[in-house]
Amino acid sequence: MTEDLSIRSTDKTLVGIGGLAGIVPFFIHASASSTVTVNGEVTSATYRDNVALACGVIALVCGIAAVALARKSGGSRIGMAIAIAVLGAYQIAHGLGAI
Repeated sequence: MTEDLSIRSTDKTLVGIGGLAGIVPFFIHASASSTVTVNGEVTSATYRDNVALACGVIALVCGIAAVALARKSGGSRIGMAIAIAVLGAYQIAHGLGAI
């Protein structure tokens, strides 16, 4: 009587994990920035938030996977999965300094 112990990833689980990963960068930051000035004018500036990048990638991957799983269920589940993917993309853009 052996039972298989397996973790089943459903779209709800992925939305939960992705949502948590997408919210974390609003509260925790690990950013670095640098600027280059020539004759007193800024010629180059870079910004990177590593927490936002990492969490954004997790949220985006979870969102895309949840969309794939939620296609069978339809409705609001697909909407929530898309929202998590968009939140992940936002965090990636923020982490790269585009926003």
